[in-house]
Amino acid sequence: MRMNGDNFLNQSLAIDNSSSWRNHENMHCFSHKAMSTIFEIFIEDQNTGHAAAAVEAFKTLDMLEQDLSRFIPNSDITRINKLQAGAETIVNPDTFACLQQSAELFHVTRGAFDISAGLLIDHWRQNNFEKFSFQQPKPEDAANIFRQHFFELDDQRFSIKKMTSQRVELDLGGIGKGYAIDKMVALLQDWGVETFFVHGGQSSIYGFSAPTFSPQGWPVTLSLPDNENAAIAKITLKNRSISGSGLQRGSHIFDPRINRPATRQTASWAGAPDATTADALSTAFMVLDSETIDELCRTEPGLGALIISNSTRLSPQFYGELRGLTAVKG
Repeated sequence: MRMNGDNFLNQSLAIDNSSSWRNHENMHCFSHKAMSTIFEIFIEDQNTGHAAAAVEAFKTLDMLEQDLSRFIPNSDITRINKLQAGAETIVNPDTFACLQQSAELFHVTRGAFDISAGLLIDHWRQNNFEKFSFQQPKPEDAANIFRQHFFELDDQRFSIKKMTSQRVELDLGGIGKGYAIDKMVALLQDWGVETFFVHGGQSSIYGFSAPTFSPQGWPVTLSLPDNENAAIAKITLKNRSISGSGLQRGSHIFDPRINRPATRQTASWAGAPDATTADALSTAFMVLDSETIDELCRTEPGLGALIISNSTRLSPQFYGELRGLTAVKG
C-alpha cells in the first residue's frame, strides 16, 4: 500500500509535450483539485460544449472522495472503520463496488495489495518512517491480523458487516484514484465525448481513443522517481490505462504480507484495460518478485508492467502488454 507517495507520484508519469497539448487546435483542458492532487481532463473536439461534461466528471470525483477517504469524517470508509464487531453500515454503491474490486485484487496479487493495511500504515507514520527509522509493529497492534475474515459484504443491500473484534483500518489510497478515473471515463463516454485523456496527479491515467496529432494513442513518458527529466520509456495509450508507484526521499510503499516497507523495487508501472486495476497493481508490483509479476502479466488479460528494481536500476524490465516497449536511451 502507498505511504505518503504523492510527491513521487506527481513525477512518476509525465504527459509528453503537455504544454503543446493545451495549445493544440480543438484541445480543451479542464483541471480540478481532489484526493490531494490535481486531476486533469484533455478533450479534443471541435465542440466547445464539453465543459459541462468535465464539470459533471469532477462532481463525480468529489462525491467519490467524500465516500472513499478514511480521513473525512462520516465518509463510508470512516464509518466502516468505526464499526464494532457484529455491527453493519450501508454504503454508497460505488464504495461497495470499490471494496469488491479491492478484494478481487487482493486475491489476484496474493495479498500484495491489501486495503486493510491502514493500521500498519499508521504505525509506520507514527514511527517516523521519513527518517528511515523502522521498528517492527507490536503484535497486539498489527501482526498478521490482515489475513482474517474481517467483513461480510451484502451486495443486495450494499451493507458491510464487521465480523471481527480486531481493530481494522481500511485504506483505499492504492486504488481510489484509479476507481475515480474509471467513473469519470464512463461519465465522459455517456456524454458522447469521443477523444479524451484523464489523469490524477499524472500517476494514474487513462487515454480514450486517439488524438489527431498521435493516431497510435495519447503519448506518455515514464520517468525515474528521483529525476523527472530522466525518461525511461515512451508509450501511447488508446482505450487503456497506466499507473505508476515508486520511492523517493520521504515516501514509502508498504508490503502488507511481511508488515514492512518495501525495498525490492525503485519504481513500477502497471498497464491495464482499466484505471482501477492499473492503480492497484502498480502498488502491488512494488513488492512482488519478477517471477510473480511475469506470471500475472501472462495469465491476466491485458496486463503489462515496467519495473525498475534496486538491482537493475539502469535496465528496466518489461512484462506482458508493455514487453514491446523500448527503453529511452540517454
